[in-house]
Amino acid sequence: MPIDYAQKAIDTGNLYQAIATAMGSYLQANIAEMAKDPVGLRTYTDDQNRILSYANTFYSLGDRIAFANDDIYFQRVDAATKAINANVQTIKTMDKWIGFAGSVISLAASIVTGNGSGILSSVEGILGAFDVSIPGVTS
Repeated sequence: MPIDYAQKAIDTGNLYQAIATAMGSYLQANIAEMAKDPVGLRTYTDDQNRILSYANTFYSLGDRIAFANDDIYFQRVDAATKAINANVQTIKTMDKWIGFAGSVISLAASIVTGNGSGILSSVEGILGAFDVSIPGVTS
Protein backbone atom coordinates (compact mmCIF):
# COMPACT_ATOMS: atom_id res chain seq x y z
CA MET A 1 0.00 0.00 0.00
CA PRO A 2 1.52 3.36 -0.98
CA ILE A 3 2.35 5.89 1.68
CA ASP A 4 0.00 8.85 2.03
CA TYR A 5 2.74 11.42 2.54
CA ALA A 6 0.48 14.30 3.49
CA GLN A 7 -1.18 12.14 6.17
CA LYS A 8 2.25 10.94 7.36
CA ALA A 9 3.33 14.58 7.76
CA ILE A 10 0.16 15.44 9.70
CA ASP A 11 0.49 12.35 11.92
CA THR A 12 4.11 13.17 12.64
CA GLY A 13 3.20 16.78 13.43
CA ASN A 14 0.52 15.53 15.81
CA LEU A 15 3.04 13.22 17.49
CA TYR A 16 5.49 16.07 17.99
CA GLN A 17 2.71 18.27 19.35
CA ALA A 18 1.80 15.50 21.84
CA ILE A 19 5.43 15.15 22.94
CA ALA A 20 5.70 18.90 23.55
CA THR A 21 2.45 18.77 25.54
CA ALA A 22 3.75 15.87 27.66
CA MET A 23 6.94 17.84 28.26
CA GLY A 24 4.85 20.83 29.33
CA SER A 25 2.90 18.68 31.78
CA TYR A 26 6.12 17.30 33.23
CA LEU A 27 7.52 20.81 33.54
CA GLN A 28 4.42 22.09 35.36
CA ALA A 29 4.44 19.15 37.77
CA ASN A 30 8.17 19.37 38.51
CA ILE A 31 9.18 23.01 38.06
CA ALA A 32 10.38 23.48 41.65
CA GLU A 33 12.79 20.56 41.39
CA MET A 34 13.83 21.41 37.83
CA ALA A 35 14.60 25.02 38.80
CA LYS A 36 17.44 23.71 40.99
CA ASP A 37 19.29 22.90 37.76
CA PRO A 38 18.97 26.07 35.65
CA VAL A 39 21.19 24.76 32.85
CA GLY A 40 19.18 21.54 32.59
CA LEU A 41 15.93 23.50 32.75
CA ARG A 42 17.09 25.76 29.92
CA THR A 43 18.07 22.75 27.82
CA TYR A 44 14.71 21.14 28.57
CA THR A 45 12.66 24.18 27.56
CA ASP A 46 14.82 24.79 24.47
CA ASP A 47 14.24 21.17 23.43
CA GLN A 48 10.51 21.54 24.02
CA ASN A 49 10.47 24.62 21.79
CA ARG A 50 12.42 22.81 19.05
CA ILE A 51 9.95 19.93 19.17
CA LEU A 52 7.05 22.38 18.80
CA SER A 53 8.83 24.01 15.89
CA TYR A 54 9.23 20.63 14.20
CA ALA A 55 5.52 19.92 14.74
CA ASN A 56 4.78 23.04 12.72
CA THR A 57 7.37 22.07 10.12
CA PHE A 58 5.69 18.70 9.62
CA TYR A 59 2.29 20.34 9.27
CA SER A 60 3.66 22.55 6.51
CA LEU A 61 5.52 19.76 4.67
CA GLY A 62 2.51 17.83 3.41
CA ASP A 63 3.37 15.48 0.58
CA ARG A 64 6.88 16.96 0.29
CA ILE A 65 7.93 14.66 3.14
CA ALA A 66 8.78 11.92 0.60
CA PHE A 67 12.37 10.83 -0.03
CA ALA A 68 14.33 7.84 -1.39
CA ASN A 69 13.58 4.44 0.21
CA ASP A 70 11.09 6.15 2.47
CA ASP A 71 8.98 3.02 3.00
CA ILE A 72 11.85 1.38 4.88
CA TYR A 73 12.49 4.46 6.99
CA PHE A 74 8.85 5.22 7.68
CA GLN A 75 8.45 1.69 9.04
CA ARG A 76 11.08 2.66 11.62
CA VAL A 77 9.32 5.95 12.30
CA ASP A 78 6.08 4.01 12.85
CA ALA A 79 7.88 1.74 15.35
CA ALA A 80 9.20 4.80 17.20
CA THR A 81 5.74 6.38 17.16
CA LYS A 82 4.21 3.29 18.76
CA ALA A 83 6.92 3.22 21.43
CA ILE A 84 6.47 6.93 22.15
CA ASN A 85 2.70 6.65 22.42
CA ALA A 86 2.99 3.65 24.75
CA ASN A 87 5.82 4.97 26.93
CA VAL A 88 6.16 8.76 26.90
CA GLN A 89 4.30 9.08 30.20
CA THR A 90 6.87 6.81 31.87
CA ILE A 91 9.67 9.39 31.65
CA LYS A 92 10.15 10.62 35.20
CA THR A 93 13.41 12.61 35.26
CA MET A 94 14.63 15.72 33.52
CA ASP A 95 17.79 13.93 32.33
CA LYS A 96 15.73 11.19 30.66
CA TRP A 97 13.48 13.81 29.06
CA ILE A 98 16.48 15.68 27.69
CA GLY A 99 18.01 12.49 26.25
CA PHE A 100 14.68 11.46 24.76
CA ALA A 101 14.09 14.95 23.35
CA GLY A 102 17.51 14.88 21.69
CA SER A 103 16.59 11.68 19.85
CA VAL A 104 13.19 13.09 18.87
CA ILE A 105 14.78 16.29 17.55
CA SER A 106 17.37 14.26 15.64
CA LEU A 107 14.59 12.13 14.15
CA ALA A 108 12.72 15.22 12.99
CA ALA A 109 15.82 16.70 11.38
CA SER A 110 16.52 13.37 9.67
CA ILE A 111 12.98 13.11 8.30
CA VAL A 112 12.98 16.68 7.05
CA THR A 113 16.34 16.24 5.29
CA GLY A 114 15.67 12.67 4.07
CA ASN A 115 18.64 11.30 6.02
CA GLY A 116 17.88 7.56 6.23
CA SER A 117 20.81 6.62 8.45
CA GLY A 118 19.91 9.48 10.78
CA ILE A 119 16.37 8.13 11.01
CA LEU A 120 17.66 4.69 11.94
CA SER A 121 19.99 5.95 14.67
CA SER A 122 17.35 8.34 16.05
CA VAL A 123 14.75 5.58 16.23
CA GLU A 124 17.23 3.39 18.10
CA GLY A 125 17.81 6.27 20.55
CA ILE A 126 14.07 6.68 21.09
CA LEU A 127 13.54 2.96 21.62
CA GLY A 128 16.56 2.88 23.94
CA ALA A 129 15.07 5.67 26.06
CA PHE A 130 12.23 3.30 26.86
CA ASP A 131 14.35 0.13 26.94
CA VAL A 132 12.17 -1.18 24.11
CA SER A 133 13.45 -3.55 21.45
CA ILE A 134 11.46 -4.25 18.32
CA PRO A 135 12.57 -7.23 16.20
CA GLY A 136 13.86 -6.07 12.85
CA VAL A 137 14.25 -2.50 14.08
CA THR A 138 16.79 -2.85 16.86
CA SER A 139 19.33 -5.55 17.40
